[in-house]
Amino acid sequence: TDERNPNIVGMGVWADKQGYALTTLRNSTNNEDMTIGVLMPFFMGKVLATGGGVIYSRGEPIHYDPDTGVLVVRVHNNPFIREPFSIEAEDNVTGAKDVMSEDHDIPKRFNSLVSVGTSIFLAGAEERSSQKGDPVIFLREGRVIRIGDEHSPSGQNIRLFTDIPFAPSFRGAPVFNSSKLLIGIVAPTVSGNVVVIPSQYLETTLQKAKPKMTPIPCEFEPKFCKH
Repeated sequence: TDERNPNIVGMGVWADKQGYALTTLRNSTNNEDMTIGVLMPFFMGKVLATGGGVIYSRGEPIHYDPDTGVLVVRVHNNPFIREPFSIEAEDNVTGAKDVMSEDHDIPKRFNSLVSVGTSIFLAGAEERSSQKGDPVIFLREGRVIRIGDEHSPSGQNIRLFTDIPFAPSFRGAPVFNSSKLLIGIVAPTVSGNVVVIPSQYLETTLQKAKPKMTPIPCEFEPKFCKH
């Protein structure tokens, strides 16, 4: 995305609590930095309700796996290396209190291949059509309709074909099963409907990238950094 004119060109998913992310978006052949929009969590309480939001950070590609089409990105100033934001509100009449503390989860990966007919949920985002502002976040439900092969010299060629219509902003988007387990992320090139790279291959890519996945320094003021 471009922070001044945030056009969504792809998505990703957190890989670990250092602040590395996985996507299938290759922004260029020379691995130029990209702008990452980190989605803030939603909160709905008795007193306080927040609608999320986006914080923009610098994304630094560190490893591209041609066998899977997955890119590992170092996200600077990510929420795992700084103190979480928190908001507190109190009802003046009842005295009820709500406290919202920022929390970002690492999705648990499904370690087996799903079967045809499995219900799936794509966590997507799209731009607002009528006004400027943060993107609209949604879940798109669908099913796996076929499991097929794509050419890969490593043999990591299994792909999940779905009945969810593809949109360019879905590249790298996480896809979950009904148990909220990550079954994969959306492949970069498709024809018609969404194709998913299985979660087993994400672990393979992370193992290849591990030597480059060094601790990410906190670039905030020291008082905002975790120690």
